Amino acid sequence: MISEDKLNEIKENYPPETKIKLLKETEDKQPILAGTIGIVDYIDSEGQLHMKWENGRTLALIPEVDQFEVISKPEKIKVIIIETQKEPYSKEIYNTLRNKQEIVGGLIQCVSSFLSDEINCDFILNDEGKIIDLPKNRVIWNGEEIVHGNMIVAKVDDSIGDFVTLSDDEITYLIDKITKECPMIINISLSKTHIEHDEVEK
Repeated sequence: MISEDKLNEIKENYPPETKIKLLKETEDKQPILAGTIGIVDYIDSEGQLHMKWENGRTLALIPEVDQFEVISKPEKIKVIIIETQKEPYSKEIYNTLRNKQEIVGGLIQCVSSFLSDEINCDFILNDEGKIIDLPKNRVIWNGEEIVHGNMIVAKVDDSIGDFVTLSDDEITYLIDKITKECPMIINISLSKTHIEHDEVEK
């Protein structure tokens, strides 16, 4: 059984979309040859790297057992994370689809934030947050919509069609806007009476 710290270390070192070159043939009935290139698809609870190899195979690698080298990692960008019941904070994340899905807890939906005319940024939300009844998070768009589940605020560069890093000044500005314009919903549970209701933070 792998420790949580070790698992987190492996996830940090070999995030999805990391390109890897095998240095030694795998010990398997149908081995993958040294020199084969693959992409990390996902990491399981035991820290094994499940791969998409250029030869079509999906054999997993075990760090510190199999011999391989990292050719490249996905780019990191600074974003703003808004978890339920928490204040927004900045974080550097790998700019991959799977990483964003892990943060919001499922399939993602990207919608314009309308937080600023100068900074083009999107809300990245769980596409099924309401359907699967995730906890309510924030009210957005002047009270027109309630977001369920964790959110990401990421800067968009239309010229390349991808997300890019936020500057420190942009992060400070956007967090202030989020705090003022996207009120937190406080989920209150009264266990004694089994009454549950939600209040918008004043």
